[in-house]
Amino acid sequence: MTATTQHTEVLELNYQDFDEEVYESEMPVLVEFRDNSCFPFRAQDRMLQRLADEFAGQAKVAQVDAIAQWQIAHECGVTTQPTVLVFQNGRIVDRFEGLRLESVYRQALNETLVGYWSI
Repeated sequence: MTATTQHTEVLELNYQDFDEEVYESEMPVLVEFRDNSCFPFRAQDRMLQRLADEFAGQAKVAQVDAIAQWQIAHECGVTTQPTVLVFQNGRIVDRFEGLRLESVYRQALNETLVGYWSI
């Protein structure tokens, strides 16, 4: 019998749930904006899953198809993919355009959490 690994969900956000999951969130949220039809961006799924698992219960990890959900991308000032935004208390506190290492996103979430818990 093989044990199954339980993963924390990487949220796939759309215009209907973005406000509730991001702007109204009580915890920090890392959101990756990308073009889901572009394979290199889909290759980042494992990285996002690792971050979601690592920060479970402390922060949310989400992704938005910036092409299909262009209203959200426009609202957040996203003009290139991938763009990763870190939100805290409904505000953008960090922005990364282009591909970055997983460690960069991990550090951003850790720094946001330190600020979040010290408020």
